[in-house]
Amino acid sequence: MRARYLFCVGILSCTAASAAHSGGQNDFDFEFGTWKTHVSRLAHPLSGSKEWVDLDGTSVVRPIMDGRANIVELDVAGPSGHIAGISLRLYNPETRQWSLNYASFRNGVLTVTLPKDEKAQSQVKRIAIKH
Repeated sequence: MRARYLFCVGILSCTAASAAHSGGQNDFDFEFGTWKTHVSRLAHPLSGSKEWVDLDGTSVVRPIMDGRANIVELDVAGPSGHIAGISLRLYNPETRQWSLNYASFRNGVLTVTLPKDEKAQSQVKRIAIKH
């Protein structure tokens, strides 16, 4: 089996540069499927701390709404705790941009699109390997 790696650093909103035939609607099609996932996150985000914690588990990514949206189910755990949640990506064909919304299963609250400032974006990184 050939391993593929996916590196995401706070993907928040992507201008459609690829998939010109669909205006960007297919930008995340490569991610569909079930993935072994490794998440590294700062132990104390936005505090200046350089301490990272690691979690491992799975992500399941699937299209909905005829490809104009997709859902990412995340379930990872490690010595520092457990994260389970869902991301909803929505494509806007007028602006040719995606929005990323997240809900933790801890509280069930769907967030608005994550902050766009670079400091906040750099707080999360994810590596996934397709099964």
